[in-house]
Amino acid sequence: PWNTFWQLLPSIFLAWAFIALMACFYKATGDDKNIFTLIGFAIAIIYAVINSIVYFTVLTVVIPEILSGNHSEVKLLLFEPGKFLFNINGLAYTLMSLSTLIASFAFSKRSKESMVKWSMLAHGFLAPFICSALFWHPFTYIGALWIITFPLFGIASITYFSKTSE
Repeated sequence: PWNTFWQLLPSIFLAWAFIALMACFYKATGDDKNIFTLIGFAIAIIYAVINSIVYFTVLTVVIPEILSGNHSEVKLLLFEPGKFLFNINGLAYTLMSLSTLIASFAFSKRSKESMVKWSMLAHGFLAPFICSALFWHPFTYIGALWIITFPLFGIASITYFSKTSE
């Protein structure tokens, strides 16, 4: 249970930080295209709410019950492939990717915006694979590319906002 604890605790903060980042993109885009970042921001909120419920449940209900020896009491809530909370978490990460995909349409291919646009698109294109992995395991290998696309999106975001503030 402690391995799960240390994996999930930072993920709650990731979800909240993602909301803030998408809010920043909404604020930074012009009126003519901010509908895309607004929709992306709204989907990011849904992602973060689902993610927070899943991780908070595992951290405050599942892990304490397991540590108390009541494994059978939380069998349905175990964070394992095919179980309820795991699949709901898959939905959350699908929404995270969908959020970046939609928001990407607010950005042009100009040099200042191109890196953030392409990183959002790359992360967004993983949405169907993340969702499909819940039904057919081999898609997990494609969906797992979010481990690369999300940090690239983070780096592109830093670059975008550092150039915007100049």
